[in-house]
Amino acid sequence: MTTPRSTRPLFVAATLALCASQVLAQFSSGMGGMGGRRGRSADTSSSARPSDASAAPGSRAQQTVDKLYDLRMRLLITPEQAPAWESFYARTLAWANEAANGRRTSAVAEQSALQAVQLRLSETQNRYALMEDLADAAKKLYAQLTPEQQRTADQYLPPVIP
Repeated sequence: MTTPRSTRPLFVAATLALCASQVLAQFSSGMGGMGGRRGRSADTSSSARPSDASAAPGSRAQQTVDKLYDLRMRLLITPEQAPAWESFYARTLAWANEAANGRRTSAVAEQSALQAVQLRLSETQNRYALMEDLADAAKKLYAQLTPEQQRTADQYLPPVIP
């Protein structure tokens, strides 16, 4: 099918507008900030993202933030899916921070053997609760994904969890 030359620019403009709408859906301000721009939101208050404070460049936490960003870009999270993504993002960072910091707190030299065991038990229970929260958030996010997004998540989500 051939199109008259006068309608070609209109066709090109319509195609570009359609592509731009997909890009805007990915980066619009209505989707919240967590994970939208390399994990940094416009709201930089410590109450908005307390677990990002330890995300120094090159750190494990920063690597997790980067992996989450890449995952979000691959999944093409829609505005409707953003709340589930934000929950998953926050719980993944909480888990990553606990996993990184958990062993440091148990290295208290002046404690009895029973106190050391009790402290390790407490840390393990905390990590278990965080992993349960993360699993719940992942289930809720996965349920909102399209079949194509689910296939992408199946491939790229597991390595994101530290």
